[in-house]
Amino acid sequence: MQAVETLGAVAVLVLAVTLMLARTPEAAATIYAWAVVPQAVIAVALGGWAGRPELFADAALMLVIKGLWAPGLLRRAVRHDGEVYGQHAAFSASALLLGAAALSLLCLWVGLAILPRAGVALGLGLAAMFVGWGTAAVRSELWAQAAGVLMGEAGLMTAALVLASGLPPLGETFALIEVVLLATLLGSGTRLVRATHGSHDSRLLRGLRG
Repeated sequence: MQAVETLGAVAVLVLAVTLMLARTPEAAATIYAWAVVPQAVIAVALGGWAGRPELFADAALMLVIKGLWAPGLLRRAVRHDGEVYGQHAAFSASALLLGAAALSLLCLWVGLAILPRAGVALGLGLAAMFVGWGTAAVRSELWAQAAGVLMGEAGLMTAALVLASGLPPLGETFALIEVVLLATLLGSGTRLVRATHGSHDSRLLRGLRG
């Protein structure tokens, strides 16, 4: 079970780092969509290991909401003709990768201190969470920020699955509802900024138009 959790957390972290460097809205949405696969695998493994068949249904809902619906909403929020953007980031790509590596080491230390049994998987899940949310802080493109916030939730869910060996049914329901609300708000906000300012750059929100 620990091997499944660790491999799943590694996959989510790698995808979170990849998303941080994404150069198109389609790539960001696709990377986020793939992040649901390791989460679903962990949920299924926990369902079989802990004798909790409801986790199988949770895994199916994750695949539908996080793998299909939310990424589709992100893609529809951005009108894109295939152009490849430069990275509008506060730091260079190499600096971002070094920061992600340092953050991962710190989170591994924290994870092992909290849960020695599965500290590596917990730490990697926490690292994916912070890398995802960090993407929203260092990238100025709204589509990258939206995908980063959702990827942060994916890392949080991975850490929660490892820490709690599966959330209570009510907690899992609220977690999925949160994803629906986040994706809806972020997608709507991205469309509104594009309609008002003609760009998906969050730096345009620092002042009034006109």
